[in-house]
Amino acid sequence: TRDVFLCGEAFFDVAKDSLHPFIVHASGNEIKVKGTKFNVRAFLDEDSSTTTLIEGKVEVTVPGQANPISLTPGMALAVSNDQKNVSIYQVDENNAIGWYKGEFNAYHMTLEQICKDLEKRFNVKIMISNDKIASKVYYASFVNNEDADGILNALNIHRDFRIRKQDKFYYIY
Repeated sequence: TRDVFLCGEAFFDVAKDSLHPFIVHASGNEIKVKGTKFNVRAFLDEDSSTTTLIEGKVEVTVPGQANPISLTPGMALAVSNDQKNVSIYQVDENNAIGWYKGEFNAYHMTLEQICKDLEKRFNVKIMISNDKIASKVYYASFVNNEDADGILNALNIHRDFRIRKQDKFYYIY
């Protein structure tokens, strides 16, 4: 077998090879690949892992589930890290792998979720001091390789919050 153990996020483009199965191990799940393009997001500091199928077919084995879950293109599978919550939903494939193409997409994400992604992507630390600001939901796409400053300033177009930056630390209040 061809085995990959993942902690983080990766985009895979795997050639079909029935003699040498390709298996991704992430957050306790096994993703068996049939020759396909797909994205896996499995960070230890997040509540769930997500497998998004772009092309082809994958089967995901989730501990505690009786049968593997097959995905079709345009579908995503989110599994809570304790494997108690499993959900399948439709996605826009382009948005799902935007990070791979240098884009930053935030669709139906809270400012808190966006900031966690910005921290990972730009190696910065962002502190939000107001829960109301942190829970505000955004729909945005950045396709020109904007940095953390540009993204935060664009999200603040209505001046809902203030940003103070000191070195690699951002304070939002």
